[in-house]
Amino acid sequence: MEDRILLLNASNISEELIIQSLLDVDKIRPLIIDIEPDAKSILQSCLSRNYNSRRNQVDASGLMNDIHFIFRKLWMPGKLILFDYDLYDGSDPRSNWFFGGFAGTVRGLGYITLSASRLSDKIHARDLIRHEVGHMFNAPSSGRSNTYENLGLHCSNSLCVMQQKDTVTSSIKYAHERERRKARTYCLQCERDIANYLPN
Repeated sequence: MEDRILLLNASNISEELIIQSLLDVDKIRPLIIDIEPDAKSILQSCLSRNYNSRRNQVDASGLMNDIHFIFRKLWMPGKLILFDYDLYDGSDPRSNWFFGGFAGTVRGLGYITLSASRLSDKIHARDLIRHEVGHMFNAPSSGRSNTYENLGLHCSNSLCVMQQKDTVTSSIKYAHERERRKARTYCLQCERDIANYLPN
C-alpha cells in the first residue's frame, strides 16, 4: 500500500526538486504525491494572518493551526508545505528562527512546514526536505541506538541526513559534505525506521 503526500508549494523551490527529494523515501516505501494547484492562494491567507511585522517573520505555531483547520477533514495524507517567509515559534519566547519542522497528528502522516528563506542552494534544500520527510516516517525512532535529543530526536550516524545542525552555516556545510562524499541519504537504521513505520 502506498503512502500519500499532498504537496503545497508556495516557495521558490521547484516542484521538480521537491519531488526528486522524496524519491529516497519512495524507494523504501512507495509514495503517491498529489500537488495542490491552489497552494499559493491557500497559504497566502494563512501566512498573512500569522505574519509578525515587528520580526518580519511568520509564527509557525499559528500557521500550523490555520493549515490544520483548512485540511482537518483530509486526515491521512502527509502535508508537505513550503513557502518563502522566515519562521519563528510564537509559543517559545526563546525562538529566533528555524527552517521548519514536522508536526504529527492523531491520524495520518502529519504536517511538514519548511521555509525556503534561509536555504542557500538546491543541495541544501534537497537535504532539508529529506530530513523533514524522514521525521514524517519516524526516523530516527525512539529507543534506537545512535540518536540524540536536540529539538527532537535525531540520528548520530555518520553522514546521515537525519543529523540536526543548529546554524545555517553548519547546515549548508553538512549538506555539501554529504554531497561531496556521495553519502547515502538515510543510514541503514533510519531506512529501517522509515520502512517499518505504521501511520496512526
